[in-house]
Amino acid sequence: MRPAIPFALVDCNNFFVSCVRVYEPRLRGRPVVVLSNNDGCMIARSNEAKALGLPMGAPAFKHQETIRRHGVVVKSSNFSLFSDISDRIYTTLGQFSPDVEKYSIDESFLMLPDRVDPAHIKQEVYRYTRIPVSVGIAGTKTLAKAANSMVKLDPRFEGCLRLPEGAGADPFLEGMEVRKVWGIGGQWAAKLNALGIHTAKDLKYARDALIRQKLNVVGLRVVHELRGLACMELVQEMPDRQQTICSRSFGVPLETLEKVREAVSTYTAIAAKRLRGARQQATTLHVYITTKSFGQGPHYSNSHAVMLPESTAYTPLLIRYAGKALDRIWRPGFAYRRAGVVLTGLSNNRFLQLDAFEGDRRQAESALMQALDRINEKYGRDVVFLGSTGTEKEWLSRSTEKSPCYTTQWADLLRVG
Repeated sequence: MRPAIPFALVDCNNFFVSCVRVYEPRLRGRPVVVLSNNDGCMIARSNEAKALGLPMGAPAFKHQETIRRHGVVVKSSNFSLFSDISDRIYTTLGQFSPDVEKYSIDESFLMLPDRVDPAHIKQEVYRYTRIPVSVGIAGTKTLAKAANSMVKLDPRFEGCLRLPEGAGADPFLEGMEVRKVWGIGGQWAAKLNALGIHTAKDLKYARDALIRQKLNVVGLRVVHELRGLACMELVQEMPDRQQTICSRSFGVPLETLEKVREAVSTYTAIAAKRLRGARQQATTLHVYITTKSFGQGPHYSNSHAVMLPESTAYTPLLIRYAGKALDRIWRPGFAYRRAGVVLTGLSNNRFLQLDAFEGDRRQAESALMQALDRINEKYGRDVVFLGSTGTEKEWLSRSTEKSPCYTTQWADLLRVG
C-alpha cells in the first residue's frame, strides 16, 4: 500500500564538481572535470564540460585535445572533502524529516511531509553547504528517482518536480527511455525493447506475467513502483558489510617486491581501519596484484586468499598475513600497476566470543588500535602508522590537481585576509 507521505529524492548536481566550486568560486561557469583515483577517468563533469562532449567515465588522456582547446579545469578527487560535505547535507536534510535514507554520497531519500516546501529544501541545503540540489517527489522511490532525472533535463522545473499520481504521471513517463528507469540496466532494457517496451510509460502498463517471465520478481517490483505501489521502504539502518576492499592503482609502475609490499601493507591498514569503523572483524584476507598493462609489455595477474587464525581487525596481524599472501603470488620481472586487499567473512563485534585465555591479549590489541585511530583522527591521517607501510611512498596514486581538505584538515582551512 502506498504511504500517505510521499518520497523525495534529493540529488546533488554534479556533486564532486560542486564540492570543488564551493571553495573555488572562480570555477563557476567554467568547464570542470574531476578525475578518479590516480587521475585516470572523468567521474564528474560540470554542465559546461558535458556540453563539450566529454563523456562520463572516459580516460582523461584520450580527451586532452578537447581539454586543452577549451580550457577545461581538471581536478583530482578529494574524497575526504566530498564525504564531509555529503555528511553536512545529510544533517541538513534531517531538519525537514526524521525519516532520511542516505542512498549514496550525493543522494538521499526522505519522507516529505505535506507542510514542507521542496523549494525550501533546495534553499536551505544551498545556504548551509553551497551545493545545488534537485528534488524529485512521488509516491514511490522509483517514481521519485524518475522525477529527479526529469528535473535535471528541464530548467522549467527550477530544480523541483512533484509527479502527479496515477495516470497524471504518464506524460512525464512517456518521455523517459526505459533504460533510464531505476533498476533497469542495459541488458534488461534490450529485452524490453525487443518486446516493444521503449519508455517508462510502456513498462508501467506492461503485463505482469510477461515482466515476471522476462525480468523476474525484481523487474515486476519496478513495474509496481511505476504504478504508484510502494514496494521499497526507506533504509535508515544500513546492514553489515559483507566485505571490505581497498584497491588502487600505483602512481608509477612497481618492479620490486619491497615497494609492492609497502603498498599492500598500506591498503591492508586502510581496510582494517574501515573494519573497525564498522565494528567488524574479518576471518579471510585476499590479496591480488596485476600489471594491468593495456597490451604494453608482459602481463601477469594473480591473487591468493588466506584463512586467518582468528577473526580480527588488528592491523599488525592483517599486514603479516597480507605479506604471506603476497609472497605466494609474487613473480619478478613484471611492472605492477595495481594491488588490492579484500577482507571477507566479516562478523559484528557484538557477537564476538573471546577465548578465556586470549581475552586480555585481544582487549589490549583493541585498545591499541582505538588509540591509533583517535590520534590520526585528531591530528591528521597517518600521523602514526606502521613502519611496514613505508615512509616515502613514491608509488602513491597521482593526484596532481587535488583540492585542499578545507573541512577536514586544520592546515587546509581557508584564510581570510
